[in-house]
Amino acid sequence: MSRPSDFIATEETDFQGRITASVSHELNNVLATISETAGLQADLTELAISGRPLDAAELRRCADTIVDEVKRGFRVVKNLNVFAHSRDTPVAEVDLGELVALMADLAGYLSYASAVKLQKREGAGPGVTTRPLLLEDLVYRGVVHAFRAVGPDGSIEISTGSSPDGGRIVISGLGGVGVEGFHGDDVHRIVQALNGRIETDASNDQLHILLPAVIENESAE
Repeated sequence: MSRPSDFIATEETDFQGRITASVSHELNNVLATISETAGLQADLTELAISGRPLDAAELRRCADTIVDEVKRGFRVVKNLNVFAHSRDTPVAEVDLGELVALMADLAGYLSYASAVKLQKREGAGPGVTTRPLLLEDLVYRGVVHAFRAVGPDGSIEISTGSSPDGGRIVISGLGGVGVEGFHGDDVHRIVQALNGRIETDASNDQLHILLPAVIENESAE
């Protein structure tokens, strides 16, 4: 039987791989759009050289698209850079609001997430001392589960707050089936490794991830 530390190491490595694949796909989309727009811009320029009147409005649209995509690319790289530092310290204090916002952004790169409306309650969340990368894994799984539960054109909300023992992450709008469907061996083992627990509130279509203020020492080994 594998030790908890073996599971944690493997799970964190697998999670980093999934995020890297998703981010690389998003960056490829950015570069593809820039390439296509730059090609159109070049075509317009060649037509102008050959005597066709220059379509200034079309040229402006091309420039605006490239600028927007470059900004999008910078945001993606910034998110990847923040995520890459999640493993710097195995156990550290994290701001739940910042962690949730990052995972919501990263989950938003998935193709089926584009049609789902995700509302994040902005602002700093409570701080907890935990395993940052493992908690990110759990939150990411929760957001992805929510995307799948509500389907295209659905709407979910994710927020953070305090609990009697530490911190709380709430995903709302999943529907009854979605609320009860977030489970599985890996989810259970991640929650256990974080000394946390999951509670459901079917009447309000809410999934609650509850975390201690400070993770127990034995789980940090």
